[in-house]
Amino acid sequence: AKNHPEFRWVFKPHPLLKNEVVSAGFMTQDEIDSYFDEWARFATVCLDGDYQKMFIESFAMITDCGSFLSEYGATGKPLIRLVRTTKRSFPPLPTNLLESYYQVRNLDEMYAAFRLVLEEGKDPKKNERQIAERKAGLTDSHASDNIMAYLRRLLK
Repeated sequence: AKNHPEFRWVFKPHPLLKNEVVSAGFMTQDEIDSYFDEWARFATVCLDGDYQKMFIESFAMITDCGSFLSEYGATGKPLIRLVRTTKRSFPPLPTNLLESYYQVRNLDEMYAAFRLVLEEGKDPKKNERQIAERKAGLTDSHASDNIMAYLRRLLK
């Protein structure tokens, strides 16, 4: 991010990140505070749940967050997924949707995805992703209508 000031970066950490890295002994409180301060020097730091406007205004997302895989998928924009080496559960998503994202498992893959999507502005997975998003019901639908239909079925 520091090497590309031409991009407007947003740092949206998990709400528990600060506490978890300190309690796990990964960083001291001063170190994690410095880490957040460093991000604030060249990025917008979002510490609340009001990120929808950022989704709309963004070009792409880089994340390992399970819930953002579907939430951001609704934008139709490229998503670079940082694949964890440890197993974690996240909302079940169709395999074809996950595969339509740019999967990165190491630094070489990450830099290659950054180069392709961010620096070159290319999105060769766009059509594949749009088809997968439609099949997953992330586009061309209204979440509130889907929730109401689900509740009606549940309560009958």
